[in-house]
Amino acid sequence: MADIVNSSFAHVNPKRHYIFDLPDEERADVCREDFWVPHPAATSLIQKIKMMLRVKNKTQAPCMLCCGDGGAGKTSHVLRLEQEVKTWEQKLIFVSMHQNPNNYSLKQLILDKMGVDFSRQARAATNITPQMQAIIKRDNIKGVVIDEVHDALTLTDLQQRINLSLLKNLSGSEYGLSVFAFGIASAQKVLRADPQLERRYAIHDIKAFSYGEEYRNFVSSYIYNLPLKSRSIIDGELLLALHKKTNGLVDNVVKALQASASYAVLNGDERIKKEHIANVDALLDMFGMAMSSYD
Repeated sequence: MADIVNSSFAHVNPKRHYIFDLPDEERADVCREDFWVPHPAATSLIQKIKMMLRVKNKTQAPCMLCCGDGGAGKTSHVLRLEQEVKTWEQKLIFVSMHQNPNNYSLKQLILDKMGVDFSRQARAATNITPQMQAIIKRDNIKGVVIDEVHDALTLTDLQQRINLSLLKNLSGSEYGLSVFAFGIASAQKVLRADPQLERRYAIHDIKAFSYGEEYRNFVSSYIYNLPLKSRSIIDGELLLALHKKTNGLVDNVVKALQASASYAVLNGDERIKKEHIANVDALLDMFGMAMSSYD
């Protein structure tokens, strides 16, 4: 019976029709959950990383720094990459300087993900380099992805030098790992100040959406996955208002659509309207959400 009812919601991704069986309050909650919507800029970045990992016989493994303003979608790119790489032959290690409750250093985070004992006793008893090399070979690890890398590069001068040295060593002949670092512009300044790292790291800018076709397609695709019973009218007026409110930042666009859709379920509108976008600040506050500022 549910399938017959849900078949009328042709404006919603069929894979999401099961959500219509939930009570409205739960359906509103689902509207605020994150999900991935592919778009050309993100797909291009992931393909670029895959191509870099395929390079062999390099003295220095190819590395890249991915820079973006707060809210540009850096972490969502990392999370998507983590899902994509599960099907790749080449494996990556993922660490985040932001989600670091143990206050580990960058080196400790990487060793922890590799399963290497980095306690003082272990370091005193043995050289960890052969362990790392063995694990890299055994697991076919080709690179390290570092989210919020700026947190590792904006420390004291001593800690900064230690982390910069680590970044050099990881991509050198000893380990041969590509490093894909995600961070804000300050990370680029630090890397550019070191001549060796400047030569090793390509720079990829993660930019906000400009008002154009890619932005319109992203918004349409996102709304296509929201469990709203009525079709939203995605016209130029709504798109322009949304772009002005969010400055085209991916995280902001997503949050504005999530809050609007959640409110539309609860108040019975069942579609995203221009009025929702106009009052999106109040809607975000209602659900305890906040957008990133744009400098």
